[in-house]
Amino acid sequence: MPTSLHGTAQLVLGMLLFSRGWKAASEVKLKLSPFANPIPDLVADPKAIESPFPTKPLALCIEILSPSMSPATSFKSVPITLTGAWKPPGSSTLKTAKPI
Repeated sequence: MPTSLHGTAQLVLGMLLFSRGWKAASEVKLKLSPFANPIPDLVADPKAIESPFPTKPLALCIEILSPSMSPATSFKSVPITLTGAWKPPGSSTLKTAKPI
């Protein structure tokens, strides 16, 4: 369940990206594959974000973990992401950052 800290982190990250000229949006359903429609906490791209649902890969998708959630636990909650069943072309790297 998202908390106020989680929402604030989304807002701050979105504002930082916006200040660098990126377009950012939170809680956007991605329609990249018929197998999954993930909803990351934040998506961003230097170009305009497709509306109403992105169907092409974006430059950045962010999932914010709670301090008590380990990356391994979060990966178990979204197995289809890691299997590559919906992995968009040109996307080969998964990066994580554990909250302080």
